[in-house]
This record gives sequence, structure tokens and C-alpha cells, in this order.
Amino acid sequence: MTTSCTNQDHPYYDEISKFDSFEKVENFFRNENGKRMKFVSLGEMLDFVCGAGMNFCSWRMDSKKMAEFVKFWMDVQKPRIEYEKIPDEKFPSVYSIREKSREYSYEFNRFPERQKVELPFINYSCCPRDKSHRGTIKDISGRVRCEHIERKKFKPSFIEFWSRADKFSMMEINVYNLREPYDPSYEDDSGETQFPQPEYKNYLNELDLFKEENFTEEIIEPCYAVISDQGNYLPLQTVLDRISVGDGRGFVSFPFSGFTLANYVEAWHNQKGEKEFFKRNGQKDFYRESPNFEFFSSED
Repeated sequence: MTTSCTNQDHPYYDEISKFDSFEKVENFFRNENGKRMKFVSLGEMLDFVCGAGMNFCSWRMDSKKMAEFVKFWMDVQKPRIEYEKIPDEKFPSVYSIREKSREYSYEFNRFPERQKVELPFINYSCCPRDKSHRGTIKDISGRVRCEHIERKKFKPSFIEFWSRADKFSMMEINVYNLREPYDPSYEDDSGETQFPQPEYKNYLNELDLFKEENFTEEIIEPCYAVISDQGNYLPLQTVLDRISVGDGRGFVSFPFSGFTLANYVEAWHNQKGEKEFFKRNGQKDFYRESPNFEFFSSED
């Protein structure tokens, strides 16, 4: 996959080609308060600090650090500042200068013809957990969720549950199970069955209770799988997570170069509303735009 790092006409090419790690390239741009970033497009910036494979590009940072990197690039861009004169109350002919407005014009890409990209919204035609589920509801944020409910009966004294992250609803949910009495008996080295006490006696008492108790406790399990979140605001970190294909080493990887990645950042920036770079603490998001992506190397 070709990146701007192969462009020997780039003004920074000679200096960058001397570095033996991408961390040094990143520091090259971050040093001196990012002055080298001021006149470099985001697409070029991202390409210079990436590593390329046959069908992917990888960055030695997770999605949060990449969002921080993009924010740093945006913060150091040269703004267009408008000033106004403020006359002194005692001496009208004397003025002070005050900043009136500050506007940033970001050059995300230098390509004259940019590839159009769409933000990775979830948009299923039916429930992704089970196609047979029917009905939808909208949550407080406007996401469309599956309305299906499962009702299960348990023996009240033998319910066990644990919490886990659910990839379909993107929430922490409780998983319920029927706990059967545990038999502590075992065979020793000679092949004889041992009945440790008082554990085995307690087991027999619990087994009697288990046989006598009826399934009277009803547990309601709503599906709540996210079917669509179109129209919702996506933080930049969420966008990066959803379009990343991952590579098993904790780095973000994408099936395209930094130039295309910059187009996704521009699409994120053009959303209406205050710019959000990061997900809220504890927010779960398991959606991937390319869940079945396979990596290829030059050795394949």
C-alpha cells in the first residue's frame, strides 16, 4: 500500500527517512510545540507516522491516542484571527487590541479529488442478535433498539448470574443460569468413592430442595440490541474504533492509507454539534465496519 512516505519530493522526506522508528517520526512532528505540523495536511501527517502492509496501514497507538494525535494536529494549525480596537475610557484616542474571533481552516487532505466516505453508523435491517426478533424502541439518545423480550423460569433458590459486556446492546447485562447442586464426592487413587463431610451431607440436603422446588421465579431478559444509531453524534474515538480492523497487537489498523483516514476525520468534523474527540468513560462499543477483514503480508 503506497503512502506519502514513499514520495521523495516531500519537503520532510530526507529528514524522516533517517529515522529508524515511527515513534521518532511522531516526535519529529510533535517537538517544538508541533510547529512542523502547521503546514502539513492531516493525510500526510497520518501517512508519515504509519506502517504499511499489503492491504492495511497500522499505527503504533490505540484509538484514544490517535484521537489525541488528531486533536494535537488541529490545535497547532494556524488560525485566522480577527481583532478589534477597544478605546480607552479616559483617553479615547488610545486603543487596546482584543481578539474578536478565531477561526481554523483545516486542510485534511491535499488530493484535489477526495474519496467520499460515510461515517460508520450502525444500520441493520433487522435485529443483529436474532433475525426472528420483532419490534423496535428508541432509547433516550435516539438509538433504535430491538424490543424483543425473553421470559425464563427458574427455581428461586438456584439462580446464579454474572455480569458481562454484551456486544449487541453495547451494555453491561446480567446473564442468568440455573445452578444445580454440586456433588463433592470423588474417587481416590485406589478407585474408591469418597464422600467428604460435611460437604456431602449438605449436598444431599440441597439436592432434596432442588428436586422439591418449582420453577416459579420469572426472569425477564430484554434484547435491546442496537439496530441503528444513524443521526447520533459519533465521537472521533468511536469512529476510529468502528473502522479499525485491528491487528492483535494493540495498534489501530485500517484497510486504507492515512489519506483516506483523514477523510473519515473530516467527515467526523463536519457533524453538527460540539466536537467530541473521546468516548465517555466506561462506554462500550463493539461495532466494526469490517468484522471479517483478513490481513495479508508480502510473504503470503
